[in-house]
Amino acid sequence: MHLRSINHSAGVDVVSSVVKFTDTLKLLVVTLDSSLSFDRHITEVCRSCHFHIRALRHIRPLLTNAAAISVASSIVSSRLDYCNSLLCV
Repeated sequence: MHLRSINHSAGVDVVSSVVKFTDTLKLLVVTLDSSLSFDRHITEVCRSCHFHIRALRHIRPLLTNAAAISVASSIVSSRLDYCNSLLCV
């Protein structure tokens, strides 16, 4: 069956239940869109990094400069490295 021949508005009948199609799917924190462009995933990774870096400001006065840099780097690099092999495909 060709993907173009499927009626995307109706969905697919699976065991007497209609499963609707969606433009995005979030699976293991990776957001996949219908074109596999990863634009939505990259946007969400950036948003997550920004949120956690901004949250770091609440404990920043309690940290040394080196510790703050280490925590900030860990926050960003862990989110950037997670599933980045998918972006290379």
